Amino acid sequence: MRPPRLVARARRGRLPTLRLRGLRREPAVEALTAFVVRERAAGSRYVRIVTGKGLGSPGDPVLKEALAEWCASVAGEAAVAAWAPELDVRGEYGSVILQLRPRA
Repeated sequence: MRPPRLVARARRGRLPTLRLRGLRREPAVEALTAFVVRERAAGSRYVRIVTGKGLGSPGDPVLKEALAEWCASVAGEAAVAAWAPELDVRGEYGSVILQLRPRA
C-alpha cells in the first residue's frame, strides 16, 4: 500500500497510540514489541507509534532507526503488513502508522 493511502485510511478512526519519545533504544523496542502483540490480540488494524523527530538524539534519530529496523526484522514482518511516516506540514515526521497483520 502506498504511504499516503495507508495514512489516510488509518486516520478514519481513533488509533491506539504508543509514545516512545524520550526512551532509549532497547526499552523502546521492548515497548514496541509488547504494544504490537497486545494490539494485534485486541484486533486493532492500525496503530500510531510516536518516536518524535529525533531532535534530542546525538547524531541521527535513534528511535526512527530502531522502528524501521524492527519493522524489517522477522518479528516485525510477521506482525506488520505495511508502515508509513505521518508527515507534518513541513514534510517531517515524528510518528509512524503501522498496518497490523490479522492474528493467525
